[in-house]
Amino acid sequence: MGTPQFSDLGKHCSVEECKLIDFLPFTCDRCHLLYCLEHRSYIKHHCPKADKKDITVVICPLCAKGVRLISDEDPNITWEMHVNTKCDPSNYDKVTKKKNCPVPGCREALTFSNTIKCRDCTIDHCLKHRFGADHKCPGPKKPETSFPFMGILSRSKKETKTNQAPATSSSKWATSFLNAASTVRASAEASMIKLGSEISQKLQTTIFSRFPLFLPRSELFPYENLILEF
Repeated sequence: MGTPQFSDLGKHCSVEECKLIDFLPFTCDRCHLLYCLEHRSYIKHHCPKADKKDITVVICPLCAKGVRLISDEDPNITWEMHVNTKCDPSNYDKVTKKKNCPVPGCREALTFSNTIKCRDCTIDHCLKHRFGADHKCPGPKKPETSFPFMGILSRSKKETKTNQAPATSSSKWATSFLNAASTVRASAEASMIKLGSEISQKLQTTIFSRFPLFLPRSELFPYENLILEF
């Protein structure tokens, strides 16, 4: 082995028919034996442990998920375990069915690179119909400006007219809740009216103290007789 000067230099190939001295041998990561350049692959030296670290994945036709096969286990057992535990047929449409642009007549498939979400209607569209005018965007939802309890009050009035059934515990609870809501609304309106009158009085006092009364009162306060609505 090696040369007379360097007896430990180089290693023999582990293949019995070869036994070639290689100064840069290859170590198999499965059987951990040394091989020459020609027999370094698993197939060339018929490695007995080549299949133990191989990763084989089979796509399930029911749920479109990957099933990893174990080398020391029967594939039928692995498949049966997947079907009984992790298989979800509802996932098949999510994986295989592509989402298209919702604009009528557009068949563009929405992918990661050509999908734009409208900031008004929050619906995904393709690049061609990304603007609101192109996909007839209804626009953002308008916030409710009315008093929050008005819808409940009007709904309760309609229900009392249509339903003449005897009162139950739930209807009594709803009636008490509506009464409390109407009380809160009335107190809020009274406080707003009181606040408006106080502001008007302070404004009149400030104007009279700083400016002389050269003009009639109707011209100084043209909006004095208006009724504030809340």
